[in-house]
Amino acid sequence: MKTVLFFPQARTLENFYLGNLTRTISENCEAVGVNELFHGRWKKFFSAEVCHLNWLENVRGNHEVKCLANFLVRLAFLVCLKVFRKKIVWTAHNKVAHDQKRGRKYSQILMKLLMAWSHKIHILCAATQKEIPELQKYASKIVCIPHGDYFENFGRGTLDVRAKHGIDPQKKIIFFTGKIGPYKNLDLLIESFNRSRLAESDFALLICGACKDENYKQKILAKVKTSPSVYAEFHFVENSLMGDYLAQSDLLIAPYDISSSLNSGTMWMAFSYKKSMVLPEIGCVQGEKEIFENAFVYHYESAEEHALKLCETLEKLKDETRESLFEKGNRLYSYMQAKSWNAHKEEWLSLYD
Repeated sequence: MKTVLFFPQARTLENFYLGNLTRTISENCEAVGVNELFHGRWKKFFSAEVCHLNWLENVRGNHEVKCLANFLVRLAFLVCLKVFRKKIVWTAHNKVAHDQKRGRKYSQILMKLLMAWSHKIHILCAATQKEIPELQKYASKIVCIPHGDYFENFGRGTLDVRAKHGIDPQKKIIFFTGKIGPYKNLDLLIESFNRSRLAESDFALLICGACKDENYKQKILAKVKTSPSVYAEFHFVENSLMGDYLAQSDLLIAPYDISSSLNSGTMWMAFSYKKSMVLPEIGCVQGEKEIFENAFVYHYESAEEHALKLCETLEKLKDETRESLFEKGNRLYSYMQAKSWNAHKEEWLSLYD
């Protein structure tokens, strides 16, 4: 059985992408996380033929010294892969790292090396080549395989989400979930929700996610306290409860920053649980007819225009009923079935040939 290394790890409770991928290939490949090499499995480095790199280029640090150290560790690992002639598969998840206050120059260096040294460059949507023009030089290496589903990731419990947050049973819930940071534009979302007067049209906005930036958290909390029908909890929803949140929501929302975002795990999760979504026209949406017909997609060019377009899109929800949103969600579920991990299993395995 072929051994494939995965950076940063083979599976994690915080990100189902890696876990779902390694489960999909498990009958044919042994998946070993790079983190496991430092916990007694170092021999796997030498037996592995391939290393699949995810987010290696995301260099961060609280100050310049930590940023440099982070970069040097990642660079050293990449050089080791090259020296030991491991096949490198790199997935381009985003245009640039999100919320990167420092380390941009280091990320650019790593991205150039990843493009040049990779045996195969995996992209999750065709628009990636347009959004990252430097990839065109390496077109012969590029393999496009869509992000898979979340069908089996979340069970259902007995949590009453409305009762927990005091949400009126008559209101349709717009649900935001995920890491909370400036690139998610939650301050803009709350302002647009208020301006669109959706609260007067039987809608509520529920925000759930962890926020490491205390200043940004307080900024969002202040807006929540003065906004009718807006609710928030600042921690990740446990996996055992996520099914309840998804089932009791009417649609999801993610007002991404298009300067960095290419793909949306939240979108694929929403579709997997028969929910429509409000989101900008990021890479994974472009050219997808089913998404444009059944989700609420908007386009913007600047921060100022984002506020306008998001508000206009939210106002369109006033014409939607629970039944119409349910029908859209069902059609997007069918779309997701065609993108499922199992539907593309052979393509995923081919990455490691």
